[in-house]
Amino acid sequence: MLLFSLTEEIAILARRNILVALGVLSLLANCQPKEPKEQVIRVAVMPNLTHAPAFVGLAEGLLAQELGASIQIKPQLFNAGPSIVEAVLAGEIDLAYLGPGPALNGYFRSKGKGFKALAGVTSGGAALVVRQGVSIVTSLDLHGKRLATPQIGNTQDIALRYWLSEVGLQTKEQGGTVSVIPVENPMQLPLLLRGEIDGVWTIEPWVSQLILKGSGKILFEEASLWPQGHYLTVLLIASQPFLEKHPQWVEQWMAGHVQTIRWIRSHSEEARDLTRSEIKRLAQLDMDPPVFSAGWSRLEFTFDPLKDSFREMARRSAQIGYLKGSIEGVDDIWDLRFLDKTLKQIP
Repeated sequence: MLLFSLTEEIAILARRNILVALGVLSLLANCQPKEPKEQVIRVAVMPNLTHAPAFVGLAEGLLAQELGASIQIKPQLFNAGPSIVEAVLAGEIDLAYLGPGPALNGYFRSKGKGFKALAGVTSGGAALVVRQGVSIVTSLDLHGKRLATPQIGNTQDIALRYWLSEVGLQTKEQGGTVSVIPVENPMQLPLLLRGEIDGVWTIEPWVSQLILKGSGKILFEEASLWPQGHYLTVLLIASQPFLEKHPQWVEQWMAGHVQTIRWIRSHSEEARDLTRSEIKRLAQLDMDPPVFSAGWSRLEFTFDPLKDSFREMARRSAQIGYLKGSIEGVDDIWDLRFLDKTLKQIP
């Protein structure tokens, strides 16, 4: 009996030693150098002409050459800004080309901790296009009409609602007569042609498509509502975690961004055609060259943040109720150290 107990105890100790040895081996294995994870920058962009610097920078290799071959750029397409903000705040996007309206809403919603704005991208390109066959000559003619914007809370949606309030009109939600309907950009043309909407406040190239393909007419361009016609349409943002973890990548991207803007300015027609081909390739949207040419003429590409217009947009968003509380900290959204450094290095 004693011999059996002693043998059993020896067996138990042996099993324990084996388990300990296996644990040590596992620990040592985990301590071994691992293969480096894939280095990726996830970039949000919309298939709009206003986002041309993103498409040109990617296609021409101006962004990749600054980052180097070890870093992969993965563009992801979105229809409107609010969806981009959701993806950025969810940690699914690192850098984004975005309209100021959703940027403002997302920044204050995250209490200034979700992302930072790095530079301007585009000015201009928005307009209110109305349907042929319906008598709309002045703002008073919009009573009872159905107007579309790309998405509730996007930059053009905010601009339309603010403008309506300024000319004394109210939306149906406010007890007025004007319907404001969210309609994705590709769906605006068929709805306009069928008479299901009477006008659209949107951005290029959709403005020109509604005119050339839908026989629409511009009631006015948004540039007419701004001093000297300059207002921020698209800005470049970086998620806060990405900014903190990869400041070198952000600096390299900024160098590519500035060079892309300058390349577009000196190669306008080539940049326009390149943008068209990239939108066709990535978004399967094949728009006629005349549409792109007309839209391109309404745009100015700039890395200038146009902070005054951005600040005014914050005021307008607050006035129509899209931003709650104080907007005093609106300038804190900007982190311009990368842009400033780049402009010193590449004057």
